[in-house]
Amino acid sequence: MAALANILEILSRIDSSSISVHQERCALVRNRNSGCTRCADACTSGCISFTDHGLEVDATLCVGCGTCATACPTGALEARNPTDEDVLGSCANAMKRLSDEVVFVCSTKAQRMSSVIDPEKCVIVPCLGRIEETLLTTIACAGAKRIVFVHDRCQSCSLTPGKQMAQEVASTARELMRAWSIESTIEITDDVPIECHQTEGSYDSNRRGMFSDLVSRAKSTTRCVIDGEKTTPESEQNLRFQRVMEDGTLPHFVPERRKQLIGVLAGRGEPDDIMVSTRLWGHVLIDAHTCSSCRMCATFCPTGAISKYEQEDGSFGVEHAPSACVKCRICENICPEKALSLSDEVFAVDLIKGVVERYPMKMRPRAKNQEEAVRNTMRNVLGSERIY
Repeated sequence: MAALANILEILSRIDSSSISVHQERCALVRNRNSGCTRCADACTSGCISFTDHGLEVDATLCVGCGTCATACPTGALEARNPTDEDVLGSCANAMKRLSDEVVFVCSTKAQRMSSVIDPEKCVIVPCLGRIEETLLTTIACAGAKRIVFVHDRCQSCSLTPGKQMAQEVASTARELMRAWSIESTIEITDDVPIECHQTEGSYDSNRRGMFSDLVSRAKSTTRCVIDGEKTTPESEQNLRFQRVMEDGTLPHFVPERRKQLIGVLAGRGEPDDIMVSTRLWGHVLIDAHTCSSCRMCATFCPTGAISKYEQEDGSFGVEHAPSACVKCRICENICPEKALSLSDEVFAVDLIKGVVERYPMKMRPRAKNQEEAVRNTMRNVLGSERIY
């Protein structure tokens, strides 16, 4: 795996008018032993890849589709041209014309069917991988009874990974809609719904120009990267090691999309009393007998979903809040004793109630030449703190 300095330099190449990079949030930057490669796995153009030499980026290949931002669990990559607000606005405009329906069309399909599609009745995106669960849940709660993803010939398309990402997102959104009793369907098809077709007299030359502009913006939003232009870094601090906080952990943050999604779901009220299995959240399980009490899981957790606690009586351990978990699996990857695992199933109600679970830990034995060494060893062997 590449050294941290190399990873930071590589990530800086992705930063453009279309993709914003928050290097300090990257799982690999936080701990090089992280197994996260989701941005590379989802990259539709081969811009981001992992080789024998580690993480590599060829910015000239980036097409600005935003699929990497959808895949990134920690929010290290953020789509910004168009922004999530821009896409949501396009959905609102489309719903005004189709009432309770939103149709997303990939730009390749839209270009091929430019003489058939009415661009005012659909939302054109560079790739379906750009769409994520917060957007789908928001428009469903706003009244969209039917959501359609229209793809092109994905088998021969250079953006093939985008379809797989869209399928994962659709699966998660369906799971959430089921738990919160949101009446909306999600379909993935290669047929443009008839209601998105042009009607007689509905498509004049001005609208044809608007359509061409939409497709052009959807397909080519990163020319500044190819031309060598880059946004100015906010500060040099992004290229340095992050300072640890007072409790010995790295800084925490929860991706804005995740906070918005929790807010939308909370606005729907309490869900059914069921567990949901999605790509978004995980439930930490710790084997107390195997755990060495190092609490490295809390040190490197990017969101603070795992945090340290200590009490006046000397007891200590970690707490876990499933609602803040982004399922990055750093904790699972770096646990030296493999005592921690991440379950895919989470109680739906825990997500909006902010339920916190506590995992008490045993005292770590001291070195043999230190005071209280024998006493601490006996405490561990007997499983009792009452050794005097």
